[in-house]
Amino acid sequence: MSEKAKLKRRLNTLYRYKAIGDYYAEIYNPDIPLRRLWRKYIYPKFYVSYSTFDKAISRSWDREIEELERKLSEKNA
Repeated sequence: MSEKAKLKRRLNTLYRYKAIGDYYAEIYNPDIPLRRLWRKYIYPKFYVSYSTFDKAISRSWDREIEELERKLSEKNA
């Protein structure tokens, strides 16, 4: 697999993590446990495991996404 393909794959993964995090921010309710939110809302929409869900909401992915987009644009130029 070429380096460009690896970057694209990682970027798509980060976009997915960001989508999960954004959706979680919309549905977040402090009275509902995370496992229930994952089971009732996240899993039916994204089909990810709980550990992937936990990873996706653990931090902001914006900086890494921008970095990879910059690297890809340099590769294309």
